[in-house]
Amino acid sequence: MNPSDAQTTTYRTPSGVTVHRTATPCDPEILTELVASVEHRRGGVLSSGMEYPGRYDRWHLGYVDPCLEISTRGRRVTATALNDRGRVLLPVLADALDTVPGAADRAQGPDHVAVTVPEPDPDAFFTEEERSRRPSVFTALRAVVAALRSPEDSNLGLYGAFGYDLAFQFEPVQRHIDRDPTDRDLVLHLPDAIVVRDRKRETCVRHTYEFTVPATEARPQATTQGLPRETAPTPPVVAAEVPPGPRPGSYAEVVAEAKKRFRRGDLFEVVPGHRTYARCTSPARFYELLRERNPAPYEFFFNLGEGSTWSAPPRRCSCGSAGSPGPASGWRPARSPARSAGARTRWATPRTSRSCSPRSRRSPSSPCAPTWTATTSRACASRAASR
Repeated sequence: MNPSDAQTTTYRTPSGVTVHRTATPCDPEILTELVASVEHRRGGVLSSGMEYPGRYDRWHLGYVDPCLEISTRGRRVTATALNDRGRVLLPVLADALDTVPGAADRAQGPDHVAVTVPEPDPDAFFTEEERSRRPSVFTALRAVVAALRSPEDSNLGLYGAFGYDLAFQFEPVQRHIDRDPTDRDLVLHLPDAIVVRDRKRETCVRHTYEFTVPATEARPQATTQGLPRETAPTPPVVAAEVPPGPRPGSYAEVVAEAKKRFRRGDLFEVVPGHRTYARCTSPARFYELLRERNPAPYEFFFNLGEGSTWSAPPRRCSCGSAGSPGPASGWRPARSPARSAGARTRWATPRTSRSCSPRSRRSPSSPCAPTWTATTSRACASRAASR
């Protein structure tokens, strides 16, 4: 684990950005420190706590202080520079967003650029395989990915959370619950320093990136070389009282009503759920406890700037809201049962699920902080962003 073993690779993206990547061996304990940093600053940690031949490998990846953030509200896509390094790259993302067909209401400032993706033609027909090609915020994401991707690097990319309401951009579903217009449906980070631990190969490497943006008629050449990587701490969330839990028996009543509607033919599939709440004084410690008590193939902890998102059990997650990270007030994790593709359906007498592990999700029936856990959502989001 000698820093002198650092290796530097240089490559160029389709948009002309020159990327200098330095891979330096590091102590795996740096990931523990990184988790503590993510509690107070934007960043993310992803890991797998299980190993199964041919399917799961034990790995660990983390970053803090990303230089750029992409978020969406409805069809509005905003790219925000989080520091001076992000400001260097922001024009590249602006050019990529300009290629989105029909993009409207473009707004740009020194720290951000935003466009609105148009609604698809209601008369246009898409086959099942092409639904993800409908105009949506993923159209903008594909443009950004195309501008920065390279076969030379498998770690540099966009990391974050996808909300379930993104599904409404693929299907014209009537909504019955009002949404807060300030809610974000998608939050992604572009980190310029990533720690990757491969437990199988017993390696831990810190990848750091420098970017050189080529000159155009409108701007000179710019580089991130020498610019600080730090970003401002995330603002504390105003503390709130812990809401009351669900009324005993209410979940069983929902299940009983759903079974009636199944018999009538009103429903084909449904995801009943309710939310429970508890106070949490440390999101980072909560994440570590989840990993310790329930190792899972997919584990993550994100600080998205307006709250934190955790996951440890497979196809389950918890999202933090209303609270500040301190022993006096604390974060408030919201949790509720959810079912995703691959989970077995149990037809039994409806009852309260006290034995279920805490989990929550964003769905038409229960809007909450953006989270991304279901197998179906993971597959569809990946397909939509890559095509």
